[in-house]
Amino acid sequence: MYGGQEDWIDAVCQLGTFIDGRGTLPAATGKGMCRAKSGMDYISIGQYDSDYKMRNDLVLTRENYYASAIESDGTVMVLAVRGAPVELQPLTQFGFTINSVQKLR
Repeated sequence: MYGGQEDWIDAVCQLGTFIDGRGTLPAATGKGMCRAKSGMDYISIGQYDSDYKMRNDLVLTRENYYASAIESDGTVMVLAVRGAPVELQPLTQFGFTINSVQKLR
């Protein structure tokens, strides 16, 4: 994983739209949200102390795609979007992987 939170948020969020402490990820230890640079969707941002907790939280949301990576201290960072995965594509340059959210059956 490369860069820091400001780099990641700047890569996918419209300037002036980030709101700290908000979002659709209820179990995140830290969270925020912003409008995607395309202006077509919102991105939920969260931090977790485990990958399982992150995936469990995402299943309960309306998000369809997420980009995740593990920080050097073990914190799992996730940015999720309801619309197209292209909104998260800039994060791959920092070492994030993009996945589909597994939904409840």
